[in-house]
Parts: sequence; structure tokens; C-alpha cells
Amino acid sequence: MARRKNTFRVRVAAVLAAVAAKTIGARPRPGEVWLAMVPLREDPEQRLRHYCVVLETGSGAARVAQITSKDKDGRRDHIRIPNHGWDEFSGRSHWVEIGREPRVVPYRRFLKFRPQGPCPDAVWSELQARRPAAVRTAAAAAGAPLLKRILRKYRG
Repeated sequence: MARRKNTFRVRVAAVLAAVAAKTIGARPRPGEVWLAMVPLREDPEQRLRHYCVVLETGSGAARVAQITSKDKDGRRDHIRIPNHGWDEFSGRSHWVEIGREPRVVPYRRFLKFRPQGPCPDAVWSELQARRPAAVRTAAAAAGAPLLKRILRKYRG
């Protein structure tokens, strides 16, 4: 009887730990690839499950660039993103949006407890260089020097 109670307590503790991890979880940081429910451009009320690169974080939400496995070769608004480090299993090529307005994803819409992995350095540099002017202006107004320090510290 005592053994059953201990087993039950261990199971309850495991469930509570899982709920706490989901509630607290790791918070997305710029330069990471995450799986999230990303709003559609045509209808922001609808969301689809996509990998995305976190560009900026704020209170309650992150600004992201969506990753797709649909062939976007030859398009100026997408670049190929290597799978190494974040998608070792699918075997498919991927492309990330570039030079477009980032999508806003509330933290509760991120689907995992941790990132899939880091955005490859070359792609991250390209994303930062080709951000839309409106986004760069907004970032500058919101304290870009602080953001740059954080990004430098995070990216090494």
C-alpha cells in the first residue's frame, strides 16, 4: 500500500513538472529556430504550424520570419536555409522569408518547450541586413543599441 502511494506521488510530481515546464518554458530568443503557430499573411486570424526564425522579442510576443519547405528558388523574398542544427531528419530543403514584414507570434503560440536549434550564421546575417526599412526604423526608436548588445551577447 505504501509503495502504491509513493508511485502515485512520483507520477503526480512528474505531471506537475511537465505542466510547470509548459507554463514557464524557455522563452524564444533572437537567432533561434522554433516551431510555432504562425499567422497567415492573407488572414492573420488563421494560423499554420511552421518553423520560424525569431528576429525580435518583446513583451508577450516575438517577431519572426517564417520558414517553408515549398520550393522558393529564384524568388527575391526567400533564401535557402540549411537544415543543419535544427532539422536533421526531414531531408527536405527549406527557405526563409527575407526582406518582408516579420510576423507577430504570441509566446503561447510557440509549440515546443525549447528551440529546434540556432539559425545558421550566414542566414542570420542576411536576415539582419535585409530587414524592411520600417522594421529597422521601429527597432531604432525602441532602443536598438540595447538590442544590438543583446544580439551580440547571444550570437557570440
